[in-house]
Amino acid sequence: MLKVCVQCGTTWDEVLTEKRVGCVHCYEAFSKEIKSLKALYFGKGAFSEVEPPQQKKPENSGKLLELKERLTGLIQQERFEEASKLKDEIYRLSEHGSH
Repeated sequence: MLKVCVQCGTTWDEVLTEKRVGCVHCYEAFSKEIKSLKALYFGKGAFSEVEPPQQKKPENSGKLLELKERLTGLIQQERFEEASKLKDEIYRLSEHGSH
């Protein structure tokens, strides 16, 4: 069975070939395989659990979450003009808008 990370589409075969994961979610998707390799190379108990690198959260993630919930409500109410303006605000506040 072909194992694939659902977030980035990287396969376990690609991880083995490239000797790197595609994204932080690969650590969870391939945790059993990584543990098996770790035990094979270094022996059982050589390292603690594999932990993915920490992702930096945007400083205003709470506000973004609140705005996204409002956006969902506006779309459900079919208030598309207001939703469009709110979408633009969300984009400006997100990491995409700050680059």
